[in-house]
Amino acid sequence: MRIVFRWWAAIVFAAVLVQIAFAGYAAFYVVDKVDDPPKTLTSDQVEHGFNPHSAFGYLVILLGIVLVPLAFGARVDRMRKKLSVVIAVLLVIQFFLAVLGWSWAPLGFLHPLNALAIAAVTGMLARIEWRSGPTAATATATPGETVGSD
Repeated sequence: MRIVFRWWAAIVFAAVLVQIAFAGYAAFYVVDKVDDPPKTLTSDQVEHGFNPHSAFGYLVILLGIVLVPLAFGARVDRMRKKLSVVIAVLLVIQFFLAVLGWSWAPLGFLHPLNALAIAAVTGMLARIEWRSGPTAATATATPGETVGSD
């Protein structure tokens, strides 16, 4: 189960990076469409640019939420469990920031800031997982806590 958690943490981090790339694509797509004659932008064009970001966002949230039961199932140490919970909470907050940002644009500035926090925490967890190795994972277990190895 531990190896599943390790790979899942890496996948979540990679998915977050792809999600950020989709946001960049959307921004530049919209700018490109405004530059084209007749220099007007339709809501369909905006949606087309942001559809990959929106759709993939749901997958990223799901991946992050699944990280929590995997952390407990893999019996990782307390810090990794806390990081997994923080990731899941930040991703749920990200969803609400996106919804609220579409309703009230000034609140939208929190969405990319939260994305940076998500990238930082998922990157930290993935780094910890891949630097520790299977033997170090057993050594970091608290007394009475067993770390499974697959």
